[in-house]
Amino acid sequence: MEISRRRTLAGMAGAAGLFAPAVHAQPASSRPVRLVVAFPPGGAMDLIARMLAERLSPALKQNVVVENRTGAGGALGTAAVARSAPDGNTLLLSNPGPVALRPSLYPDLPYDPLRDFSPVAGVAKSPLVLVVAANSGIQSVAELIALGKSGRPVNYGSSGFAGQSQVGCEWFKLLTGTEFLHIPLNGAGPIVVELLAGRVQFSFLSMGDVVPRARDGQLRGLGVARAERTSLAANMPTLAEAGLPGLVLDTWYALMAPTGTPEAVVRRLHDETTRIIGEPQFRERLGEVYFEPMPMTPQETGRFLAADLATYADIVKRANIRAE
Repeated sequence: MEISRRRTLAGMAGAAGLFAPAVHAQPASSRPVRLVVAFPPGGAMDLIARMLAERLSPALKQNVVVENRTGAGGALGTAAVARSAPDGNTLLLSNPGPVALRPSLYPDLPYDPLRDFSPVAGVAKSPLVLVVAANSGIQSVAELIALGKSGRPVNYGSSGFAGQSQVGCEWFKLLTGTEFLHIPLNGAGPIVVELLAGRVQFSFLSMGDVVPRARDGQLRGLGVARAERTSLAANMPTLAEAGLPGLVLDTWYALMAPTGTPEAVVRRLHDETTRIIGEPQFRERLGEVYFEPMPMTPQETGRFLAADLATYADIVKRANIRAE
């Protein structure tokens, strides 16, 4: 399944160049625009960034280049954008990690996500899924809760300390009054191995990690961390349906610029980005890696980020989550 997924992602990257160009107003600068992704190349985030850059280049009449600036869980690339000139020529495509979760774990970060960035637009989102092995015998959220209250030694797996999967599992524990031991692992692949072996009982994984394996009969999605069902897996129930409406957990990508970027530049970047992610072919390519468009105004993007910051801070504090 990993090979199949990589082929899908590779095909998506190649297809990015197939979109027809659009013609709009003259750019504010002839310099290339750097679109910084603070994580390594090859994943869905990097591929979506390259698709977006491919379409923004003709729209802005500037060459938009994706720059992978990795390190410190995304903090290095994020800090670099925060320090950049606010002229619209350096942008950040971020997920929740560096700008919503890490500030609660590392109070000495060299940037403040609300102070140092001007939100531009929402780009894409995908919910996490509460998942068990299909051979576990656990058929529902209620059965998992009962297991967590049984007093038996049971575990959950995460992709590492202080990531979204651990936050989701600890949030589940807080809402349900259950007890599970945390087993930190190195990514989604090892989590699946441990689930299938019965050494961990549940986890929160991305839609792209769950849906293909659920179709193959390896995993069972007990609940999507959303209030409403998603078209990415319409037959999969939500946690709200299981009585946990407050547990909403998305991986999302948002476009941001350094604070001080002129309002007219922000507005133009927003308008072009929102137009691009609304195109049927772009939406189709997002769906191939289990993401949906997330159109938002700059103001809505800022409020969304502030709300996510507050949510993560609350869970981190209540569950006493610590970085490794």
